[in-house]
Amino acid sequence: MRTRAFWMVSVTLSCLAQTDLINLSPSSTSKLPSKVEAIAFTADGSRAAVATKAGAFFVETKGGAVVGRFATGSIRSIAVSRDNSRFAAGGESGDIVLADAGGAQTAQFRP
Repeated sequence: MRTRAFWMVSVTLSCLAQTDLINLSPSSTSKLPSKVEAIAFTADGSRAAVATKAGAFFVETKGGAVVGRFATGSIRSIAVSRDNSRFAAGGESGDIVLADAGGAQTAQFRP
């Protein structure tokens, strides 16, 4: 049963990512620059890490404000550590970028 619930959430997020529902806030300044490729939420649900073809962004889930960018380029995959202290993004170029909770890049790995 747990797998089914995860699958339903994944399908829902995938469907949202393929639509133009990327403006998470009424404010036009909060729009992401391109469609969402992937999304990962912090454990407390207060912030999301969002992957787009224009980079990886932090988005506040309450209000939808885009509060920072921690990677550039076409990002396809994104993850958040269980303790919300680290974020990882993987791009089409094969690069992997690690960032802390404040958005500062802590490491970058290239193929």
